[in-house]
Amino acid sequence: MSRDALLELVEAAETFAAKLRVLADGAGGEARTGEDAPDLTVAEVCVHLRRSASTIRGWLEAGTLHGYKLPGDAKHAAWRIPPAALAAFKTSTTAPLHIDAYRKHLRRDLA
Repeated sequence: MSRDALLELVEAAETFAAKLRVLADGAGGEARTGEDAPDLTVAEVCVHLRRSASTIRGWLEAGTLHGYKLPGDAKHAAWRIPPAALAAFKTSTTAPLHIDAYRKHLRRDLA
């Protein structure tokens, strides 16, 4: 199995586990925002925002959604998103562009 296929499998497993945690918590898809709430993974944010992991990572890298990278392999570093940052993102007045539209916008500006 190639490294890319393995990474996709791990990402799918994380997304599935995040969905199970949301169901088990009875949170109904709402982010926990208490002081004791742990920071969320990209997979958990995918469930809350109903977007793909690549879209979430694009927003993180662009600074549209605030989070931080865990130490490790720079290319495949894991992101964490504080629940307060997710809540602020959900209530922001400007809807972020889909990552593909954002990339097209960047290419057009650079041309």
